[in-house]
Amino acid sequence: MTNAYQVIPAPLASPPRQGLLASAVRPDVAGRRWEGGIVFHPEASLGAGLEDGGAWWDGCLSGGDVTVPDDPKTDGPTCLADVDYLPWYVVEAQQRPATSFGPDEYQAIATRRLVANESIKAEAEFWSGTVAQASGSGNNYLQIAGTPVLGTGSIASALAAAQQYLADTIPGRGMIHARPYVVSLWRSAHMVEQSGNLLLDVFGNIIVAGQGYDGSAPTGTATDPFVLEAIYATGLVQYLGGPVENVGSYQEDLDRDTNLVTVRAERLTATFHDEQAQACVLVDLTDACPSYTLNI
Repeated sequence: MTNAYQVIPAPLASPPRQGLLASAVRPDVAGRRWEGGIVFHPEASLGAGLEDGGAWWDGCLSGGDVTVPDDPKTDGPTCLADVDYLPWYVVEAQQRPATSFGPDEYQAIATRRLVANESIKAEAEFWSGTVAQASGSGNNYLQIAGTPVLGTGSIASALAAAQQYLADTIPGRGMIHARPYVVSLWRSAHMVEQSGNLLLDVFGNIIVAGQGYDGSAPTGTATDPFVLEAIYATGLVQYLGGPVENVGSYQEDLDRDTNLVTVRAERLTATFHDEQAQACVLVDLTDACPSYTLNI
């Protein structure tokens, strides 16, 4: 006897409660002109030269070179560089049997999947810059060559080094980005606490546990998952997202040979920060002690 299985609704896909998009600032930008690209001038930065009455601004006003400080305590930036960013499309596409759902439900499924997976895909791009490299957009990303590596430390001292870097480099709150594995170790050691949907350190910096992060260091520095991983410290990340767009239709995307429908949803997105702080610290996950070899 063959069982007649009951078809029931699947659990709905939903976005992560912690992650880059859940933690990011949502700037109030009117209209949709940002979809063609954005540019802004950062408001503030710390660094050497402030004791000279802000004379280091002169390099910016006169077209001087821009430098990112390897050591913010001694090497201040010559000016605050403009930040520009080109948005890119987050896409969710999959095939479904044509007889499973009604035509309208296919697009609803694609939209839910996009919303659920968008943060993970944005995290992967923010970390490794795959789209930026392929498109030649020039968008910044964490692993980009030139991001300074401050050193290697234990679970505790690596977090402390990232915190000190932010304290030396920017005013106010920053972000520290790491894989969930590393953040879980911090949480179990009471170095990170939860506040609503945010994870915070003792100084109020936002800890971003990104499912799309892979723990890799800037180009040229080797890492090993669960042994030696990278974390990054930045200013506050901002996020802009356009409306979800469904591409195609049931009739257009039905393959009558296979009886499969390709459903697709996409959204133009921008995930960026002011680039006044961006540094890497390597975490030795085999070292539980607070000893360190850090260049801070």
